[in-house]
Amino acid sequence: IGNRGDVIYECWLYDSERQRFVSAPDFSMIDEIDYKARLLISRSSGGVAYWDESTYRLRNGIPEIVREVKTDYARDIRDIIPSRYSDETIVRITKLYRKGRLVRTFYSRHIL
Repeated sequence: IGNRGDVIYECWLYDSERQRFVSAPDFSMIDEIDYKARLLISRSSGGVAYWDESTYRLRNGIPEIVREVKTDYARDIRDIIPSRYSDETIVRITKLYRKGRLVRTFYSRHIL
């Protein structure tokens, strides 16, 4: 079963030096390609409150994270959100990366 319970992806890339296809595990988490924006996307879900989406851009042939969005219940992430959010509030956390390094994190209430 894949990331979203439906399909398993395994990526193989052609190695011109060896003249054969070789497994590419760095791409195994990718389940969508945005050809127009040139992005690789990975999504997973664990129910109503738990899901995440990671977006990558290729850098030197390796997927490098540029954005990560996930949701969680406030009670499970108390260390990063204000106490005014009730335990049952679903929070959306967005992390932005530049050259693979985290540069900004922000959060908001997630509307279903």
